[in-house]
Amino acid sequence: MASRSNSMRARVAELLREKTRLWELAELYQAFASGTTIALAPLPMQYPDYTAWQRQWLQGDGLQSQLAYWRQRLDPEAILGFTCRPHSRSH
Repeated sequence: MASRSNSMRARVAELLREKTRLWELAELYQAFASGTTIALAPLPMQYPDYTAWQRQWLQGDGLQSQLAYWRQRLDPEAILGFTCRPHSRSH
């Protein structure tokens, strides 16, 4: 249930970011069409803030949990339904 909750939060956050990008795009287009310039508001969170948060989040159990999750999700046998091992030649 926790992963579903995290997934929902991530989706809501992405929708809010998308809404912001669309509003900014509309503002930029209007300024371009009218021959004016516009200064967009600075981002509330910069990349260094994100990396600091992520580094803290991935300490200990957080890292192990993410590694296990992605190893399972990216397992070629689970994704493709067959192994990627070379076949032996029998001639």
